Amino acid sequence: MLGAAGALAVAASVSVAPAASADSSLCNPDCSAAADFKSLGEKLVVHDYESDGYGAVAYIWNNGTYKGYCLNTSGYDAPPVTCDFSFAEGSAVTYKVCNWDGSVAFYCSSTPSPDYA
Repeated sequence: MLGAAGALAVAASVSVAPAASADSSLCNPDCSAAADFKSLGEKLVVHDYESDGYGAVAYIWNNGTYKGYCLNTSGYDAPPVTCDFSFAEGSAVTYKVCNWDGSVAFYCSSTPSPDYA
């Protein structure tokens, strides 16, 4: 009986791990703009890490289809901006982050391999 309980505990811990491992972070080449993807709740958090007059924007795709962006124009001294998306569990999510000059995104990260919602 104790062996079955131990196996159940291990199985439960293994089933929880993939959701946590789907969380990720990336930044543009000089890390002045960064984004975090949180798989629980499908949240994209955008940071502005440099007081350079530019904002930060992250673009997001789900299963290869563009789904929107999250824009942080609050500035270096402000908290990051969090945007909430809704994707099917286990679906592929990719994103990239760029500087934002008010009308154009530039100096972007490369798009990483997919994470999973």
